[in-house]
Amino acid sequence: MIRFSFQRFQDFLMGDTLVADHKDAGTLFSDSGPLQFIIEERGISWQWRGLFEALSSIIPEKFGCKLVDILPDEAKTQNSLEINDGFVESIKWRERKAFTERSLELFNKLVQYPLEVLLEISISSDHPWNAKLLHRHLARCKLPERDAFWTVWLNEQSAENYSSVGRLIDWCLSGQVPHTNRENQFLAALTLCWFFTASNRIIRDKATKALSSLFIVRADIFPDLLERFRDVDDLYVLERLLAAAYGASCRCQERGRLESYSRLVFKYIFADNTPRLGLLLRDYAFGIIELARYHDVLAPEVDFDLCKPPYQSKRVCFNITEEKVKAVAKKAGGEEILDSATNWMGDFARYEIEPMVNNFLSVPLSEDVPLNSEQRLRVFEKEVIGDIRERIIAFSRLRTNAHIPSYVKHLLELQKYASKSHIDCWKKDMKTAEEKFLLLLSDEEKERFENEAAPVLYDRAEEIKEPKHIDTAAAMRWVANRAYRMGWTAKRFAHDRSQRYAYSRDRPIIERIGKKYQWLALDELLCRLADNNWLAGEYSGIPRCYSCSTDVSFYRDIDPTIIEEKELREQRNRTSQDWASQPIITLPKVAEDELAAWPFLDDPARQLKNMIERQDNTGTDWMVLYEYQVATKKYPKEQRGEHGLRQQEFRFLMSVVVRKDEIKDIINLLKTKEKFELGSLRWEPRNMTGEAFLYEAPWRATWPDSKWKFNNWDVPEGVGIAYPVWKYNWESPLDASLPNGFNTYLPAPWLAKELKLSPKLNQTGCWTAPNGEIVFREIAGEKGGSLCLLRKDFAAQLLGDDLCILWLLIAERNAWPGGSNDNAAWRRSEGLCWHDGKNLKTVTWKRDNGNGTSAKYAGKE
Repeated sequence: MIRFSFQRFQDFLMGDTLVADHKDAGTLFSDSGPLQFIIEERGISWQWRGLFEALSSIIPEKFGCKLVDILPDEAKTQNSLEINDGFVESIKWRERKAFTERSLELFNKLVQYPLEVLLEISISSDHPWNAKLLHRHLARCKLPERDAFWTVWLNEQSAENYSSVGRLIDWCLSGQVPHTNRENQFLAALTLCWFFTASNRIIRDKATKALSSLFIVRADIFPDLLERFRDVDDLYVLERLLAAAYGASCRCQERGRLESYSRLVFKYIFADNTPRLGLLLRDYAFGIIELARYHDVLAPEVDFDLCKPPYQSKRVCFNITEEKVKAVAKKAGGEEILDSATNWMGDFARYEIEPMVNNFLSVPLSEDVPLNSEQRLRVFEKEVIGDIRERIIAFSRLRTNAHIPSYVKHLLELQKYASKSHIDCWKKDMKTAEEKFLLLLSDEEKERFENEAAPVLYDRAEEIKEPKHIDTAAAMRWVANRAYRMGWTAKRFAHDRSQRYAYSRDRPIIERIGKKYQWLALDELLCRLADNNWLAGEYSGIPRCYSCSTDVSFYRDIDPTIIEEKELREQRNRTSQDWASQPIITLPKVAEDELAAWPFLDDPARQLKNMIERQDNTGTDWMVLYEYQVATKKYPKEQRGEHGLRQQEFRFLMSVVVRKDEIKDIINLLKTKEKFELGSLRWEPRNMTGEAFLYEAPWRATWPDSKWKFNNWDVPEGVGIAYPVWKYNWESPLDASLPNGFNTYLPAPWLAKELKLSPKLNQTGCWTAPNGEIVFREIAGEKGGSLCLLRKDFAAQLLGDDLCILWLLIAERNAWPGGSNDNAAWRRSEGLCWHDGKNLKTVTWKRDNGNGTSAKYAGKE
């Protein structure tokens, strides 16, 4: 709905009336003309400026000429600002047939507001200067020329809704209704694509989410856009177009969408196995192909093998010398790129190029990588021992005993006492351990043991020269040279500066254009390395081929599968339920002289059996998979003492899935531990930070889907535990549309696959069964706590006859008399809970502690 003020309506009505009976536009401002009164000695009369603006639309419509062309010369000279303002306003309101080549000529002479105006009319489907005009002009420009006038201006705009940029983004994010005109949506999408040139990360990231939102409601827009932008010379644009399509595909996994998108992506990106040189660009495109394949709707003409990395690209030749790159910088008129990309103190060289390039070896994929002895042992452990408990236990004992000869040799070198009997006993133990282990292997596996494991175990491995990594300094010079070659010059970008909103080592919110070209150059380099070189193994791991952008840690710079923070917060708030927090932690009023005794008045572990199940308002039973709940009271500011804390109670309830026939061994081991340390205990939900996207779970390999994990620290040797919950974290430096980042809990990929769960996209934290019923939910507590629940009947289906859940409770009650630690008192309660097939069983214990005068309440005096 468009609203006009009465004053504006009056101006248009008056203007129409004044010129209604006049035939000759050239005499409108003559001494006897109907508009003569508007012109004074100093030009246009101030009191008639509203009328003058209205005439800027009326005269072209009625007479077919422009107002500026019929004004007296003195008015043109003295009122250029008013003329420009009137012309700009007329662009929005005049009849569409009143636009001519002369109109465009005048528009191109404007110094102020031309791009702002084009954005305001960009989605008007019947306007001759809508987004298609902007697209034609920007598409004709080369990268540096376009960035010099369009991207520099765009970077200075705001993504808030008081600006034309922000209003368009907001409309695409939240202004869509079922009857919205498709042409308006397409024009908005076309404009958003050109927002992707920005090195203003807030605009670029929000525009990506906005376009993804458009694709969700109007899937058929993507093909039109991909056709237009497939050959764009700015890969910032194509990368985010594909990101938006991938995000929409993950959030709305309709079969028709996935089949259509996979066909298009294959045709324009992968058909010749030479996709454009953008690491994330390729990753988003391949993600669409993988998702279609996961749902068995991959278009028949798609050759999946052509879509998988590595691809065909020219191998990098690191032949840029220091003298050459300095000469290039001198010719460009500035050393900003040179200093940033090649100086070891430069931010880009040190924090981006060096860690990214170090992921790769100098060895080409056409050659075998020589594995060192430790890597050969890792291969043996992975392929021969695997997750077979008997082999894990036997090999662990062998490995322990195999260290004895080295230890004995060390003792002898130090002339320490070691009796012959001791040495003979150690050798016998080692021989026995080897024999027991070899009994578990086939003949072929025994041969592999001799070749791959024994050399390391018995310290007789031959020294193998480690393969070299990429020469980092050479890579830095290559990136700098390539960035300059993209067209950056000091003259073209005279005021090229990054802008930060706060001091930080994180990427600036607005990056200079030179930094944009550095990113594009680094992206090209990483693609060519990924296509042609081996990836180094992590922590002396086994070298491998590149497979996904997560192979280069923290290279992903947005999660396109999640929406803006505001909507995420609203969705999560809708999941809050009072029943879920029971038994709820509440802190009573306690007098100051009774505060030190308060922690010891109750033991939270007594309620352990009541904590593991919850019943909702419909009578449905839920099993707790993870809970953190806390309640805190503080002293008033004037009494805060050392830190101001007065009372606190918290609890962690964690769970793992275990085999029923192994649960007794686990419990017996855990009961021997004196204290569970949260920092070292590995039972908390597994963490995924800044790598896999939220809605790549559970279908993409970016989320590990292995079920069993063998951890000798927390469970007996060879016993596997399965984590039912993962925690997803996406930090704000990796997505500028999420200034506070985002985190949520979700079912482990193995669990989601076994129960065929899918995320409920309009209710963050909820996952549904194939029939649409919610069976997993994360509920955020009002005070920062979290709770993860699995419907009890689905838990029973998951566990079957062979598995069970083991819960671990860690709880504390704390008091700080006077707001300091000097007289602090606290009770630590811990416990285990499991179902033995008939009843819930628990084992609990507690420890009381007190400082200073509180020690007497803890029984420490």
